[in-house]
Amino acid sequence: MYRAGVTCSDCHDPHSLRVRADGNALCTRCHAPERFDSVEHHFHPADSGGARCVACHMPARKYMGVHERRDHGFRVPRPELATKLGTPDVCTGCHVERTPAWAADVIAHRPGVHRPGMPHYGAAIWSGRQGATDAARALADLARDADAPTLARATAVALLRGEPAPVAREALRRAADAPDPLLRLGAMRAIEDGDPREVVAIGTPRLSDPLRAVRLAAVQAVAAVPPTELTLEQRGDLERAIGEYRAAQLANADRPESHVNLGILAIKLGRLTEAEQAFQTAIRVGPQFVPAYVDLADVYRSEQRDTEGEPQLRRAIGLAPESADAHHALGLLLVRQRRMPEALSELEQAARLDPGDARYAYVAGVALHSTGDTRHALDLLRAAHDRRPGDRNVLLALATISRDAGALDDARAYADALVAVAPWDPSARQLREDLNGK
Repeated sequence: MYRAGVTCSDCHDPHSLRVRADGNALCTRCHAPERFDSVEHHFHPADSGGARCVACHMPARKYMGVHERRDHGFRVPRPELATKLGTPDVCTGCHVERTPAWAADVIAHRPGVHRPGMPHYGAAIWSGRQGATDAARALADLARDADAPTLARATAVALLRGEPAPVAREALRRAADAPDPLLRLGAMRAIEDGDPREVVAIGTPRLSDPLRAVRLAAVQAVAAVPPTELTLEQRGDLERAIGEYRAAQLANADRPESHVNLGILAIKLGRLTEAEQAFQTAIRVGPQFVPAYVDLADVYRSEQRDTEGEPQLRRAIGLAPESADAHHALGLLLVRQRRMPEALSELEQAARLDPGDARYAYVAGVALHSTGDTRHALDLLRAAHDRRPGDRNVLLALATISRDAGALDDARAYADALVAVAPWDPSARQLREDLNGK
């Protein structure tokens, strides 16, 4: 409705904030009543609760236990998406004894209503967040879809972070130069920690972006690029933007997050002493803020000071036993110290605490295999693959560990899946060829 030009004052009096009419009369001020305020449209008896436009298109939800507010997204009921994606289903919000599949079937059999395969941006975002095999293509298509909501497109762009598929990189290049600042902001977030050449090409022009939020996001990406890769002009732009970034963080100096952000910036600039001081400040300002301990321990790792990092990580775990990141970091530290039984326990705990992040399962699986516990490693990696079927690292580990275990048929199947996910990757194709030659 926003894209159609509808504004708040179309429905609300700007002085009293009250709606301009009661019930469906508010909607039929613009929408034809004979078409929309009819049994053929809403499938419910006239004057019933289900016949109210807001019942299906603006469902209410209670916030803070007391405040009930209606969804102003004005959405079309899509119970089939609830079945596939697990999204809220307005139909079964009233028909509590039924299922979304039942509601989808009812709508499908209503003449003139159901449009099979009607696209929805939620499916692409779900693919990206779930690590589905088609995620890169789906997100890139959504990013280019000028008819989709800009916020959904920008979300798709940001979800392309770390995705090396050519279609994803092209989508990021387009988004970085898009007229809409949300798309440019998403692109800057997506290229952070990416290939330096791409960061220079896409990120440096945005250091002078008209929008401050985009400039600050560009700093976080470009700061990690070696100075030798930047021109004199680009280095000047970066220094100016870094000054602006620091000022923005110090405006919230009473928050530990700001000092952590400054510490991360210092790491990217290679200033480890400055980073250490920033993380220590964050801990003083917010002693309960766990990321500060994890990041401080990472600085100590960079300086071969793991004996100082271990207490920081154990303090973090003491504050937040459910922190997968803290357990994972401690596990890696223990690996470096060759304390493998303790390390495996921490790495597996991280994978259990955050099963949605395949990185934890991948590292734990590789570590288990390295100690000879191949069966357990494969079990962990298979579970991760079931949850994130498009994760390339998990597929690579499954293929190579299955090969090492003599399970060549399984290894070939995983290699085939890896090529399907990353057909552009020559190493994936080489692995498949090697396995097929055995």
